[in-house]
Formats: sequence, C-alpha cells, structure tokens
Amino acid sequence: MLASAALAQNDFANHPLLPSGYSSIKVFDNRNRFVGRILPDKRYWVPIERIPAFLQKAVVAVEDTRFYEHGGIDIRGIARALMKDVAKGRMAEGGSTITQQLIKNRYLSGVKTIERKLDEARMAMEFEKKYSKKQILEMYFNEIYYGNGAWGIAQAARLYFDKNPEELSDAECAQLAGVQKNPARYNPLGKAANVTGRRDVVLKRMVELNIITPRQSLKLRTHPSSTVKTGQAP
Repeated sequence: MLASAALAQNDFANHPLLPSGYSSIKVFDNRNRFVGRILPDKRYWVPIERIPAFLQKAVVAVEDTRFYEHGGIDIRGIARALMKDVAKGRMAEGGSTITQQLIKNRYLSGVKTIERKLDEARMAMEFEKKYSKKQILEMYFNEIYYGNGAWGIAQAARLYFDKNPEELSDAECAQLAGVQKNPARYNPLGKAANVTGRRDVVLKRMVELNIITPRQSLKLRTHPSSTVKTGQAP
C-alpha cells in the first residue's frame, strides 16, 4: 500500500462531514500534480440545501452519470477508462466517480499507479457506507477547485458572478459544472471558446439524460455571460 494511503486510512474513521474535522484538503491539477492545500479559513462551507438543484444535476450528469446507482465505483466507467489506457499505452485518470474524486483529493497522492487506484476504489466504497449521497455531494461541492484561487462553490459563485450559491442562474450553473475537468482552462474567466464549449458539453449531456429539453439547452446556450470580471481574476 502507498504510504500516503496508509496515513489516510489511519485518520479515516475520525473524518467527519464538516470542515472542522480536518486541517486541510489536498488539491491536484488536471495532470494529477500536487498544487497545494486548502485550509478551513480559506473556504466557506455551504450546506447542500443552498446549492442549486440544477448545478447538482449538471455535475452528476457530466462527472458521474450513475452516481445515485453505484456504491462508490462505476464498473462500466472503469472499463471504458481502461480501454482508453490500453489504446494510449499509458495510465490516465478517467473513470473516477464523484466519490473517488473526493477520496483522491482528501487522502491520496497524485501518483498514477494501479496500487493507488485500488486504494482509491476501496476507500470510496467504504466512504459510501459511512455517508449518504447527499452528504458526499455536499463535501464535493465544498472541496473542489474552481480556478483562480476559488475553493468550493461559495468562493466560485462570489468570484465569478458576485452571488451566493443559491442565487446562481441555470446558465451560470452550467458554466460552473464544467470547470472541474480542467479549472485553469474552463473557469468562467477563461478563453470564451473554451468556456462556452465546455458549457455546451454539459448541456448536451443533460439533454441526453432527459434532465432538460433541447429547447431549454438552446435557451441556456444563448444566455449572455454575466461574469463580474472580463480580465484575469486576482
């Protein structure tokens, strides 16, 4: 077992839902390189009730379609990722569920090895036995990185749209739902073609899953950008 995973297992049982239960969260970029840690005093914890239902549905649609069906790992997703790995001749990070992404950022190193992936899968299944899907989503939204120094949905909503999470429009939620794939590239202050392209991927997936209609998707795709800043975020 990886040393980092062993350390994570030691404090796993004492890891509560609320941020007061831990000292920091590990953050990795889209290439699994360690970026740093987010400390509790740098982040605002938002209860799931204040996170728009549209945003929750959008993230599940694009990040983990079978989130409410699996027990921490998605066998079909893993199989698809494995086939891509074989085709590319290297190990990629695809196939991770929302729960696995949460586990990776909280407990594991960013090193891509089969051993680490096994640790991640096992811990994700244990995590799902301890927490409800609602709690896991709440933790996920409060711990993911949205780019430009924004940690969690509260800071992202304030930085990009000068709003509280519950005030976000569906169009704004669609933008934020696409950020996690690559925060540096897809955050709302990024290059317009990248941001709108990723947003459209999110909306297309929501249409495919019958969450929204094609007409609703078209309306959201033509919605003008409402970001606070047009230049680089501080």
